[in-house]
This record gives sequence, C-alpha cells and structure tokens, in this order.
Amino acid sequence: MPTYRRFPRAPLNVLLNKVLGESMFMCRAADISEGGIFLNTLLEPRFRGAEVGVELKLPGESEIVWARGQIVREGRRRLWEGTAIRFTILPEAYRRLIARYVQRCEMPA
Repeated sequence: MPTYRRFPRAPLNVLLNKVLGESMFMCRAADISEGGIFLNTLLEPRFRGAEVGVELKLPGESEIVWARGQIVREGRRRLWEGTAIRFTILPEAYRRLIARYVQRCEMPA
C-alpha cells in the first residue's frame, strides 16, 4: 500500500516544549519521525506556517533533542487539536536518536 510519508514514524507520548519567538508552550507529542513531529496542543493560539523550536527527551534516552521546524498543518486528530511540524534543522546526532527510537517503536503502516 503506498504511503505519502517519507519517513516511518513511531508513537510518542512525552511532554515537550515548543518555542515560538520569545514564548514557550508545553505540548504532548503524539508521534515522531526523522522528518517531523505531531503535537497535541494544550492551550495556545494557532501559528500555521511559523518556524518553531522543539525540545524533548525520547523515552530511554538521556539527551535532550533540540530541533527547528515549520508548522505545516493544524487541526483536529482523533480527540485532540494538534500541530504537525516538519523539521527544518535537525542536527545529525539527534536525527540518529530519533531514527533509533522509531526503529524500536515504529507504527504499523
């Protein structure tokens, strides 16, 4: 079955910080891939198209992942309002951490 996803993704249920300019918002991750992350948003305005920073810790890892990305989609997913972020800056060391996590926990197609 063909898929529109460029990278495999894995479920992720951690709290993280989303940084937009001088403001920081706490979100809950829903899933992650080497290409981006989907966040269940809590209390925040909409910022479609904005560049944001994310900082999170993957389960089983001690290092904090820092990345920049662009909000490419906002809307409802299942029971939550959410934000899809495509990574635009992801250092290689963090990309490898994410790839390793996804390989362990990949979602079925």
